[in-house]
Amino acid sequence: MFHCICLHVVVGDFTSAGISYQHGMKILEGLGASGLRSMRFGLEVPGIQKIICNDFDQTATEIIDRNIQRNNLGGIVEASCGDASMLMHQNKYNFDVVDLDPYGTAAPFFDAAVMSLREGGLLCVTCTDAAILCGNTPEKCFTMYGSLPLRAKFAHESGLRVILRCLESHAARHSRYIVPLLSLSVDFYFRLFVKVYSGQKQAKRSASHSGMVYHCTGCGAYTCQPLAEATLTKGDEYKFTPFKGPPVSEHCVQCGSRHAIGGPIYLGPLHNLAFINRVLLSLDRLPHLSTERRIIGMLSMAAEELDEPFYWEMDGMCKTLHCVPPPMITLRYSSSSKHFVSIHFFWCGRKYQSLK
Repeated sequence: MFHCICLHVVVGDFTSAGISYQHGMKILEGLGASGLRSMRFGLEVPGIQKIICNDFDQTATEIIDRNIQRNNLGGIVEASCGDASMLMHQNKYNFDVVDLDPYGTAAPFFDAAVMSLREGGLLCVTCTDAAILCGNTPEKCFTMYGSLPLRAKFAHESGLRVILRCLESHAARHSRYIVPLLSLSVDFYFRLFVKVYSGQKQAKRSASHSGMVYHCTGCGAYTCQPLAEATLTKGDEYKFTPFKGPPVSEHCVQCGSRHAIGGPIYLGPLHNLAFINRVLLSLDRLPHLSTERRIIGMLSMAAEELDEPFYWEMDGMCKTLHCVPPPMITLRYSSSSKHFVSIHFFWCGRKYQSLK
């Protein structure tokens, strides 16, 4: 249902769902299985011209066809049997929304997905290989995403940023760039909503908000270093030069331990606050949902998050400092809470913004 809410926000004002609009959205569900999500899109999201529900398995496609008939969606949902990547390559710049929800990683579909979207199209990605993205097998993550993750307290945010970096690199190869709207770590999977645009200038900026992470193996302190530095030259032109570094010494200045190096990862914002607020407001116009409280709680936490990469886990920090953890309610509503805020990743995690 949450996916339908997000599409409600993207679509805007249309009268009713279940009707094909001539100038409506074209949606692709690349890995449809039984087609449940496409059926819900067709029944609950207004302003749709056509939904293509694809699966590589012929049996799954037959099930999709039966579900289309059961729900009387023959005029809006179309079943397709084929390779998702091939289908997206054959429909270059043709879809307004592409939804990828495979078993495991979605990385093999990224290149085709960013090319199949129209200008400003919405790409919805689910990755269920959380163990790989959180650093259990870094060599496997490198082969799939081109980045080395870190086994750290902030592993779930690191996994999100690895996925975004991989998406951004695929988009940049085609002079396109991404704008993350919402990036969530939920239970055992990652769910991301990004918009894809064209623009060579913006695509070149990907090097300036991609970078490496230096993580102390002793106390857990971390430092991020961008790969490139953008310097304004004249007008809106930028010159990009390799960033000077490293930003840390061989041994941690806090505890003397060595550093582990991870990356490259995406260092930009994970969320778009305006989009989150529109989703929260749209909940008032929809029927009551059984998961409404969880949706509101998670989105509210995401809206409060700082754009600073990574977070501290309070119990681990207090263990390192050999002190008693303060009550969560005290920390949540303290006078410095605007610089030390909650996150959606972990109940006792906090992001810290240094005072400058």
